[in-house]
Amino acid sequence: MDVKTAYSHLIDSRVYDDRGRFYGVGDGLPLGVGLLYAPIRFPVFSPEERIFLTLEGLVYVLTHECDLDQENDRAFNNSALICPILQLEDLVSEYSEKYGDARTKSFLSALARKEVSRLVYMPPFDDRLPYGGVLNLNEITNTFIDEFGQDGVEKVCSVSAFGIQTIDNFLKNHLLREKSSRLPLQNYTTLSGH
Repeated sequence: MDVKTAYSHLIDSRVYDDRGRFYGVGDGLPLGVGLLYAPIRFPVFSPEERIFLTLEGLVYVLTHECDLDQENDRAFNNSALICPILQLEDLVSEYSEKYGDARTKSFLSALARKEVSRLVYMPPFDDRLPYGGVLNLNEITNTFIDEFGQDGVEKVCSVSAFGIQTIDNFLKNHLLREKSSRLPLQNYTTLSGH
C-alpha cells in the first residue's frame, strides 16, 4: 500500500479531524514535555544482533521542563525521556510488506479510531511529517540532555494543549490501566482498604 492511499484511508476513518489544533509554535518554551526536536540521537534495540544501536530522528519530549532545567541543582537531571516519532510512510511500508494491504487498512482504521493503545497518531506537520507519524509508547527511551544542544538540532514545534492532552490520555491508558491478571494479595488489599 502506498502512503497516499494509507493517509487518505486514515483520515477518512477518523472520528474527528484534529490536524489544525494539535500543534502550536512554542518558540519561547524551554526544553520539556510537549516539544518535538530533530535530529536527536537515541538508543534502539537490534533484535538480530541483540545490542543497542543509536539512531537520529524526530522525537517527542516526555520529561517535564523542571526536571530538565540545568539551573535546578538536582540529581539525575542529565537525561530526558523521549519517544521517537515514526513517519507514517515508514510504518505503512513496513506493516504492509509484512502483513499485506488488507490487514494494513484494518490496522489504520483502528489507529484512526484510537483503538491501538500503544500508538498515538501525530497529524502532519511541515515536511518532517508530511503524512503524520506515530508515537510507539512501547519505544519510550532516553537520551542525554546535551543532545538537544548539538549543532543542527532544532526545536521543531510544540504540541498544543489539545495535543498534550491527547498524548497524556494515551500514556495514562497505556501505562496506568489495571492489570488483567490478579496480583498477589489483591483481595486482601481490596478488602482492607489499604
